[in-house]
Amino acid sequence: MDISKLKPEKISRCAKGRVIEEFFPNLSIDEIIYEDKLSERAGDMHSGAFCLYAATLLTKVYEDPQNIEYEATERMSGLVEQMKQKPKFSQYTDEQLKEIAREMVETDIRNSFAHGNFEISYDIYTKKLYYVLKPRRKDFVVDKPIVISKNALFDTNRKYVSNIGIAFAGLGREAAAQKFMGDFGNTYKNLLLPVTMLKLSEHYLEKPKKNERPLVLRENQFLSMQYVLNIAKITYEQDDYYKIFGKDSTVFKKIAYLRNAVAHNGYMFANNASRVHYQDRDDKRTETMCKSVSYLALANTQKELVLGQIEKGTRSQATIDGFAKSLNECFDIILSGIDELDREQFQD
Repeated sequence: MDISKLKPEKISRCAKGRVIEEFFPNLSIDEIIYEDKLSERAGDMHSGAFCLYAATLLTKVYEDPQNIEYEATERMSGLVEQMKQKPKFSQYTDEQLKEIAREMVETDIRNSFAHGNFEISYDIYTKKLYYVLKPRRKDFVVDKPIVISKNALFDTNRKYVSNIGIAFAGLGREAAAQKFMGDFGNTYKNLLLPVTMLKLSEHYLEKPKKNERPLVLRENQFLSMQYVLNIAKITYEQDDYYKIFGKDSTVFKKIAYLRNAVAHNGYMFANNASRVHYQDRDDKRTETMCKSVSYLALANTQKELVLGQIEKGTRSQATIDGFAKSLNECFDIILSGIDELDREQFQD
């Protein structure tokens, strides 16, 4: 692969909104705040790439990156050359250095997906799509990316959900139904939601098969789709929150907590997926899915408002900072109201 021919760009901030507007047109109020001016075909590529990333966050196939086909030849060469300059590695053979470089690359794949450090490169006519991972290393800084095709990511995700489905099928109908309902939270998390996100990805990224029915999502799936897509969006765009609101802001702390819990499998659905248990290190909490969606949507709206002002270029940095501070204060106030509503739901 000639990586010099790739033209990486960030997934559009409107990608999630495009999905919601298409599949839930009656519920998508002010879903897209600022247009990205992409063509319909390009918009589909961004939406599909975004949904496939959301599926990957759910399956966490990046935790076993050796199972994902990737291209990192130039990056590994760069890592090996840098290691050769370090006294620490002077006794290592070339083969040993290559193995260390491979391990570094696979760690970088995990971290890039868990933290949203990648861009996409695509062709609207062939529908070829590549995830161009841009790892952030402090020890060895190499500007060559890791490249993973949409097909490689599809294959790994499909194998993940297929293995779960086969395990269910092997139980027989009655036993499978009992396991499904008896452990609904895990089934919902590990099978139902990833399968839905993969279907959405296919809708945008693959040509429809002959006589295939068009994908339709029910309105009762709206909340769970908002949950999954908002999680993916704040994970991919967390740097924006950090730069705008600062690490000590309520906005950033809230989205960072939830991102960490979901990206590193510290969450579990309960009560027919109406509630979510989170754990990030020693901090445990439980809240309704509705609450999580509410403050994620609020944080996203506030971030988009500030970015809109920055992109207009008509405001001083001091004005932007003051605007962000005011929005964070509003977030605190609104969050208190959301907390109260959440407590009332728990009491019902």
